[in-house]
Amino acid sequence: MSKPTESRPELSRENSWCLAISLSLVISSALFLHETGNRMLSFGFIFGMLINARALSCLANILGVTFGLFLLTRFRACFDQARRNLLFWCGYFALIEVLIALFYLTFAPQGPCEFTLVIQFLTGITEPLMIIECVGFARWCSSRQFMVIVGAIIGIVVAISYGALCIIGLTCTPAVTAIIQIFMVLGAGLCFLNTSRSWQQSVPDQTPLPEPSLNLSTKDPVRRPLTYLAVILVAYGMVFGFLHVIPLGLPSFQLPRVLPNLIGAAVAVALFAFMMFDHKPTPALVWNRIMRVSFPFVTLAALLVPYTSADEYVSSLAFVESAQFFFLALLICGCFGVCRDTGVDDKRLTAYALLTYNIGFVLGDFIAMLVHDLVPMEPWYFGLMGIGIFLLLTSVTLNSNAERHAKTAWGIIPKETPQAMRKKRLTQRCDELADAGGLTTRERETLHLLGQGMRPKEISQVQGVSITTVRTHVQGVYVKLNVHSADDLKAILDEAD
Repeated sequence: MSKPTESRPELSRENSWCLAISLSLVISSALFLHETGNRMLSFGFIFGMLINARALSCLANILGVTFGLFLLTRFRACFDQARRNLLFWCGYFALIEVLIALFYLTFAPQGPCEFTLVIQFLTGITEPLMIIECVGFARWCSSRQFMVIVGAIIGIVVAISYGALCIIGLTCTPAVTAIIQIFMVLGAGLCFLNTSRSWQQSVPDQTPLPEPSLNLSTKDPVRRPLTYLAVILVAYGMVFGFLHVIPLGLPSFQLPRVLPNLIGAAVAVALFAFMMFDHKPTPALVWNRIMRVSFPFVTLAALLVPYTSADEYVSSLAFVESAQFFFLALLICGCFGVCRDTGVDDKRLTAYALLTYNIGFVLGDFIAMLVHDLVPMEPWYFGLMGIGIFLLLTSVTLNSNAERHAKTAWGIIPKETPQAMRKKRLTQRCDELADAGGLTTRERETLHLLGQGMRPKEISQVQGVSITTVRTHVQGVYVKLNVHSADDLKAILDEAD
């Protein structure tokens, strides 16, 4: 399954960073509304009943995100049609501005909270639209450019939502905070619309490239590996959602809530830069990093939970946050790598992956909310919780043949023998060298045959030309690639391995 040929230009550095900043501002604004509910809500009233408003606020937000992803996967064709119209995006950013204003106008920390929950839900729905649209531009990015942007977005979002906006929320009135958020979204909208318009003008033909068939619901050869992947994503989502509810039992003092997010994001971005920036994001590499970093971090955090209190909370949740940020960055980069290797649509695959993960997150959040209200928060409970999480993640991470399935992108990439894989890499390497050296068509063909170990006499029989002509082509290859012998040529071709 080969990647379709792309003749369009790469996304410029300026456009890619404009999109990254726009996406970061939109996510930061939505995330801060979510955190404001977590920080300031306690018990409120919905239809006259006393409820744990803080827990329901959490659940409403993640339900909105999950529902937004469901809409994108269910009505993909409609969204693809609407996204080409700049008026659609004007309405999108206008809706976010209205939701921010309504949130602060209706927010009542200890009063009726129906409007707050509805706005949290609607705000959650708006996030995936922007995320998946920006992911759609990944097709025009290089691997390193994409991974740098993913790491930068995590750092920017956490710095704004848990840093700058939290300080503003603690020191300024709600009206001032609302105005700042409205201007943030306005800036994000202007930045996004300007970049999108300039891109459409420079590349007017926005017809999607042909892609391989990928039916995720029918009985085909990729169904079983993809089922394993879905189980893994749901399991990790459940654990992160479950551990997300731990702060509900802490006092509303801000520092124990904010500091773990800042530390976790800093650690995740540092690990991501160290372990991914210099590598191609293949599914096998991504899974290796999940096993080596996310798995031990989140299991260690779960086992540390029995020692959690208002004063000792930072160390435990910092492990959770670093594991979660790192896991999400790897998940998105893994989707990017699969799409690069197979030609499957970036937006479609990423939306399915994030939807599956968030379904697990909703389940974990809901279970933890019920347990939090029904079970006393005693050390024995936290100990059992840590053991349960350890057993769950160990079973899905180490006992699901995940490493083997990752090598074929969970069945999307056909399984190849080592010889076939080496031949494929060698062919790609010959093409790279031919492009770099400006080889003619005959010289390119000669290079491929030399790479297969053929001698001039054999090449003359394949090409149907004299040995003298073949030697002329070989000499042209040597000169243009700056090599002086067959051994030199073999050395640069072996770099494919």
